[in-house]
Amino acid sequence: MSRFIFATFFFLATALLLSSCNQDRAADSKIWNETATKGFLTISELRQKHPATGIYETEGFIVDTSKCKCPPGAMCKCAPDSITVAEGDKIPEKEKSIRILTDPDNFRRQRKYGFKIKIADDESADEPNEVFFLMAYQPK
Repeated sequence: MSRFIFATFFFLATALLLSSCNQDRAADSKIWNETATKGFLTISELRQKHPATGIYETEGFIVDTSKCKCPPGAMCKCAPDSITVAEGDKIPEKEKSIRILTDPDNFRRQRKYGFKIKIADDESADEPNEVFFLMAYQPK
C-alpha cells in the first residue's frame, strides 16, 4: 500500500513540475517573440563595432556565472548577478565574450542560448560595451 501511495505522489509531483516547465517555456517564448531588436550581431561584432543603444540579438555558450552569496541584510559588496557568454563553449579571451546582467540560476554552463540584450544608454561609442542587460533568451 505504501508503495502505491509513494508512486502516486511521485507521479503527481512529476506531472506538476512538467506542467510548470511548459508554462515557463511558453512565457519565455512569448517574451522572445515580442522583443523587437535592431538586428543580429555575433559576440565579436558586439565587442568590436560598439553598436548604439538598443536591443540586439546574439547567441553563445554560457562559460561562467556570477551570483552574490551575501546573506540578506549583511553588509557585503558583490558584483551584480551575471552570466558570461562566449562564441565557443570554453572561457575565451575578453574580446570573444560578453557579460550579461541576469539571474544565473536560469542557465546551464556549456549550453548554447539565443539572447536579446539591451545596451545601456550611458555606454560610450568609443569604448567597448562592457555590460549588457538581458531582455529575453531561449535555448538553442
